[in-house]
Amino acid sequence: MAVGLGWLPAILLGTLTAVGGGALRDVILGRVPAVFGGNGLYATVALMVAAVTVLCSYLGIPEVGIGLGIALALVFRLTAVHYGWNLPSGLDWQPHSKLASLMRRRSRPATRRGRKSHSRKEEP
Repeated sequence: MAVGLGWLPAILLGTLTAVGGGALRDVILGRVPAVFGGNGLYATVALMVAAVTVLCSYLGIPEVGIGLGIALALVFRLTAVHYGWNLPSGLDWQPHSKLASLMRRRSRPATRRGRKSHSRKEEP
């Protein structure tokens, strides 16, 4: 914001640097980045903290925004991990209509639907 960015780019850059920094840390340590692990609202917390920091900066109290952001991140992240809060995952999606069910069935490989694979010959 000190270089003249608006509120939206500031929030997006804050979120991106928080998530990117955490992912880089995990990669260097040889782990799957936490943002891909489906754990307790990793990027959502970063987005909220960035928004609070930008809001406090616009109100003229950036120091309070930094402290409030840190406290909010700790409380919200620890609460999300403790209670197992997660965003919905597309992998758990179940079709609610006959058309969606048919489309989903056609996208699966033949071996997953219980059909025998024709690539192997079975011996008696």
